[in-house]
Amino acid sequence: MGGVISDIRYAVRQLRQAPAFAIAVTLTLILAIGANTAIFSVVRAVLLQPLPYPDAGRLLALGHGQGSPWYSFSYPSFQFLRERLAPVADLAAYDDESISFTDRSEPVRLEGGRVSANFFDVLGVHPALGRGFQGEEDRHGATPVAVLSNRFWRQRYDSDPNILGHTVTVDGQAFTVVGVLPYEFEFLAQPVDVWRSRIVDTRTYAPASVQLGAVYLTVIARLHPGATLAQFRAMLSAAGLQYRAANPGNRDAGAPGSPNLDSADPLQQKVFANVHATLILLWGAVACLLAIACANVTNLVLARATARQRDINVRFALGASRWRIARQLIIENILLAALSAVLSLPASAWAMHSVVAAFQRISASVPPARMDAGLMFFAFAIATGMGVLFGLAPLGVLGGANSQLAVRGASSSRLSSRLRGGIVVAQMAICLVLLVGAGLLLGSFARMVGMRSGLRSDHVTMFPLDLMPDRYQNTSQSVSFFDEVIRRVGTIPGVRAAAITSRVNFIQSGLGYRIGIEGSQHDLAGARAFGRSVSADYFRVVGIPLVRGRVFTEHDTANSARVVIANDAFVRRFFPGADPIGRHIVYSGEDIVCEVVGIVGDVRAGFDSPAPDEEIYVPLAQRPWLAARLVVRTDGIETIAASIRERIRSVDPEQAVADATPIDEIIAHRLGRPRSTMLIVTLFATASLILAAVGIYGVIAYSVAQRRKEIGIRMALGADSGRIRALVFRHTARLVAVGLAIGLPISLVAGRYYASLLFDVQPGDPKIIGAAAAILIGVALAATHMPSARAANVDPLVVLRSE
Repeated sequence: MGGVISDIRYAVRQLRQAPAFAIAVTLTLILAIGANTAIFSVVRAVLLQPLPYPDAGRLLALGHGQGSPWYSFSYPSFQFLRERLAPVADLAAYDDESISFTDRSEPVRLEGGRVSANFFDVLGVHPALGRGFQGEEDRHGATPVAVLSNRFWRQRYDSDPNILGHTVTVDGQAFTVVGVLPYEFEFLAQPVDVWRSRIVDTRTYAPASVQLGAVYLTVIARLHPGATLAQFRAMLSAAGLQYRAANPGNRDAGAPGSPNLDSADPLQQKVFANVHATLILLWGAVACLLAIACANVTNLVLARATARQRDINVRFALGASRWRIARQLIIENILLAALSAVLSLPASAWAMHSVVAAFQRISASVPPARMDAGLMFFAFAIATGMGVLFGLAPLGVLGGANSQLAVRGASSSRLSSRLRGGIVVAQMAICLVLLVGAGLLLGSFARMVGMRSGLRSDHVTMFPLDLMPDRYQNTSQSVSFFDEVIRRVGTIPGVRAAAITSRVNFIQSGLGYRIGIEGSQHDLAGARAFGRSVSADYFRVVGIPLVRGRVFTEHDTANSARVVIANDAFVRRFFPGADPIGRHIVYSGEDIVCEVVGIVGDVRAGFDSPAPDEEIYVPLAQRPWLAARLVVRTDGIETIAASIRERIRSVDPEQAVADATPIDEIIAHRLGRPRSTMLIVTLFATASLILAAVGIYGVIAYSVAQRRKEIGIRMALGADSGRIRALVFRHTARLVAVGLAIGLPISLVAGRYYASLLFDVQPGDPKIIGAAAAILIGVALAATHMPSARAANVDPLVVLRSE
C-alpha cells in the first residue's frame, strides 16, 4: 500500500508538470463518460429494470403477430381465450376512452379506461383505498361503479378519505366510487383518471358489431407459477385456431385458410417495442463515440510515453520490472479517469435528462431519469476500465530492462508511429459509420417533412367530440347533434368552414373494412380498404381536392341512397382503367352496398408511409360514430376557441368538450420521434468528427516533429515547401483511405439494422455515403493544414546544426 500511495504522489507530480495533457485527456473522457452514462440510464430503464408491477417477468402482452397494435382483440375472442388458457394463465383486457365527467361543476373531458374485473389483480396492483372491481360488475347492465386514479383523487378531491361511496356522473350516468388506485400507477403510460368495468360496452362500436368480433381490446396475461412462455404460446395458437373455427362469421376470424397469427411476448418487451430500435441505434452511436474518445486518449498517452521513454528506459536499466512500470502508468491514468468521472457527473445528469426527455417524446412509457448510485457506479466502472487500458497501451512500444539501446536513449518510435496511425484509421472508420448514420436519419427526416401530405393543415383546428353512449343511443340523435354543432359553429365570425369526421386524415388511420366490387371478375378475397365517416364540408376544411364527381351534400341522409367517395389509390386498385362513378361497392362485415359518387385526391397514410392507403369516405349521416372530431378552418383560433366550445355546449350542456388542438401542432408533435433520434445521432457524429480531427492533428503533428531531421535534409537537397506539404498530406491521405475502406462496409451492414427508422431512404444511399466520406476527408485535410505548414517552415540549417 505504501508503494501505491507513493505512485499516486508521483502521478500527481507528473500531471502537474503536463497540464495540457491532463486537460485534454480529462475533457475527452468527460464527453465519453457523460454520453455513455446518459444512454445507459435509458438502457437500464427499458431493458434491465422490470416494470413497476409485482413479479413483472410473468406478465405477457397478446397480439396478432410481431409488431401488432395494442388494441387488436375483440370481446368474443377475449372471452374465448380467457376460458381456454385458464390452466396456464389469467387473462385481462383493457380499452382506453374519453369520458364526460360531471361532479359539482360543468362537464369536463377526462381520460378513462375500461377493464375486465380482474385487470388489477392480473397486474398485481391493489387499490390504496377501497377495492377494485368484482366479477358481477363486468357485464352489460351491471351496477355502475368506478375506481379513481390517485392523482385525480388528490387533485379533484384533496385526498378526501370519505370518497368511497361518493356518486359521480360519467357520460351522463351515475357511478359509485369504490376505490382509489396506488400513487403513480399507470398502464401503458396512459394518464387514466376514471376506471370502469364492463368492457363489453364501448363507444367505438355498436353492440351488434361487438358481438361480431370488432377489435378494440388490449389483452394481457399473467403466467401461473410453473407455466412457461413456450407452453402458453402453444396453447394460445391452438385456442386461436379453435376460436376461428367456432366463429367463422366474426370479423376477427380472418379469411378461410389464412395462418393463425396469435402471439405472446413479455409485457416489458411490448411496452418498449417502439423505442427498442432507436435505443440500440443511439447506444451504438455512443459506443462509437466512446471508441473514438478512447483512441484519442490512447494517442495522447502514447505520445507522452514516447516523450518520457528515456526516463522509463533508465528505470528499466536500473532494475525496475515491467509490472512496476505498468503499475505506475496504470495508477497515473486511473487517477486521470477517476477525476474525469467525478467532473462528468453534472454533464451526465444534464445529458441524461435531455436524452430521457427525447425518448419520452417517442414513448411516454420511458420512466423519468434520476442520478443514483447505480449510474455513478457505471460511470466510475467505465473510468476505471479506461484507466487500466490506457496505462497498459504504452508498454508495447517501450524498451525492456535488458535493452542496451534503451540506455543509450533509443526509442521504439517506428512501432509507436504505426500504432498511432492504426488508431487514427480506426477513428476514421468509426467516424464514417456515425456520419453515414446521421446522414441517413437527416435525409429521412427531410423527406418526411418535405413530402406532400395531401392536406392543407394550416389554420385547421381539431376538437375531439366523444358522445355519451347512454344519451345518444340511436343514429338520429347523434346525427342531429352533429348537424346542429356544425350549423352553430359555422355562424361564428372568423370560421371559414366546419366539419365533423370520425377520424382525421394523416393524423389518424381509418377503420379497416372488407371490400367487394359489384360485378367484378377479379378475386377480391381478403381485400380491405380504410374508411372514414365525414360531413359534407370535410374535404373543403382539410383541403382534399375533388378529382371527379361530387362531394357529399345535405341530401345524403340516413334515409337516402347509400353513397361513397373513393380516393385515387382506391380507384387505381379496384377500378383499373375504368370509371368508378355510378358503380357500386360493398364494404364492412355488414355488407353495406353503396354507389360511388366522387373521387378525391390521395392523402399520405401517415408519418411513416410515403404512400396513401386505399380509402373510402361515407356520409356521416349514414354511418355516424360516437367518437368523432370537429375540424374547423379559421382565420385565427386563439380568439374564437372559447366561442366554439360555448356553441358546442349550447347544443348539449352536459357534453364535455376537449381543448382545441391545431393540426400543425399535432404534426409537429408526431415528428418529435424522428427529430429527436436524428438530432442525438447528429450530435454524437459531430462530436466524433471533432475528436477524429483532433486525433489526426495530433498524429500528423507528432509525425512532423519526429521527422524534422528527414524534412530538413529533403529541403537542404532542394525540396520546396510544396513538396514538403504534399509529403505530409500523403501521410494523411493514406490513413483516411484505409479508414474509409474499412468504414464503408461497416456502414452498409449497420444501415440494415436501423432501416426501420428510415423514411423513403435506403440504407446504402450512395449520395449520403459520398457526402459523409467527403465531410470526413475535408475535416482530415483541414486538421493536416497546420502540421503541414509547420513542416514547410522547417529551417534546414537549424535542424542540421542541432544534429
